[in-house]
Amino acid sequence: MATILVLDGDEAVLSCLHDVLEAFGHTVLPTLTQEAAMAVSQGLRFDLFLVDVQLEGLDPKSLVQALLSHSPGAILAAVSNYPKSPQTLAALEAGATCLMRKPFEIGRILHLVEGACP
Repeated sequence: MATILVLDGDEAVLSCLHDVLEAFGHTVLPTLTQEAAMAVSQGLRFDLFLVDVQLEGLDPKSLVQALLSHSPGAILAAVSNYPKSPQTLAALEAGATCLMRKPFEIGRILHLVEGACP
């Protein structure tokens, strides 16, 4: 099973993803801020990151680079409804694996998890 870090500024989104993904047997660590995500990522090895790159004050480039350096080989999905926004492009240029839009499709997330855990 996968260990997943979710960064989103909406507590309802975090709660929903936590409940659904844990029902499939995965470990989910929800975070509300870039600082929290950075702190949590230093102590654990993650298989998948779901990162809302549109959060106010977020530095997508440094965050993506830091998360992936703490968990080499992990999949990082940049979450954004604006695929051509500067934040989205910065995340993808920094190494984000893919772009995911809200509302989330749980099937797509589970497909990503399968890729993270062959």
